[in-house]
Amino acid sequence: YGLVFKTGLALAFAISGYILVFVGFNRDLGGEQPASTLLAMKAAYCRIPALFFLIAIIIFARYPITRRMAGEVREKLAARAA
Repeated sequence: YGLVFKTGLALAFAISGYILVFVGFNRDLGGEQPASTLLAMKAAYCRIPALFFLIAIIIFARYPITRRMAGEVREKLAARAA
């Protein structure tokens, strides 16, 4: 869990940096960024997570598991643990 969490966090920071470069963020301007940069930042930080969320929904919706299959898996796990 720790390795996956730390890797995900590192990737999130790295991707955020690339997004800032892509949208034209200028560090020297600080909080006085052009309106076009601010709009691009808002769009990127909303649309990219939404896209990945939709991809996740599609993957999970197509995952072939039923209540019967879940019950069988639980039985196998219980038998293995006993």
